Amino acid sequence: MGADINNAIATATPFIQKWEGLGSKSPSRDSEYSYSSSQNLDPNTTLYAYQDSGGVWTIGWGTTDYNVISSGKVKQGDSITKAQADSEIIYEVAQKANDLAGYGLPDGLNDVQFAALISLAYNSGSANAEIMIDYINSSSSQDDVLSYWKTFHIKDRAGNTLSGLQNRRIDETMMYSGNYNEIYSYYLRNENTILIATGIAAIGLSISLYLYFKYKKK
Repeated sequence: MGADINNAIATATPFIQKWEGLGSKSPSRDSEYSYSSSQNLDPNTTLYAYQDSGGVWTIGWGTTDYNVISSGKVKQGDSITKAQADSEIIYEVAQKANDLAGYGLPDGLNDVQFAALISLAYNSGSANAEIMIDYINSSSSQDDVLSYWKTFHIKDRAGNTLSGLQNRRIDETMMYSGNYNEIYSYYLRNENTILIATGIAAIGLSISLYLYFKYKKK
């Protein structure tokens, strides 16, 4: 029995949402909603189009082309509701899953591995995920697949290598190999913020220790 498409979609959707985030809170993209903060968000909350790192106009859960609420590409000045953003990602995740199933999945692929491929398709396009399927079929080992996956489409449309895409590929390979870890996934998605916070905390601790020992001597 092959992978179940509905189970794969159910696994892939929150994984994709956590990586994409729900943006943007304003036309200037000063901030976005994390997956956790979006769970209790009013469905009528307004979201605004923003440019990604490659200059492509994006809205909601990483949508660049409308399929449900409209048609055509996302453009500057667009706004939608959270409910509309949800409808777009539901449609697109199912679309990507069906694209890959129609192309032909590797023999023995399980639901979670299929979900990892759906995430790759959502992020880089179905055609690129199909290239990965071909690589899986021709590869002699899973280690080889994982090594290739980690370097696959980690540049934006402007040709810049992005740490966020590198980390997402690592997370997708963790899912594909059956070693997915929620805590490590959180770290990958928030690495820069965590490092900054850790640095600030370390500086604060150093200052506190300095002042403690300085005034203790008096």
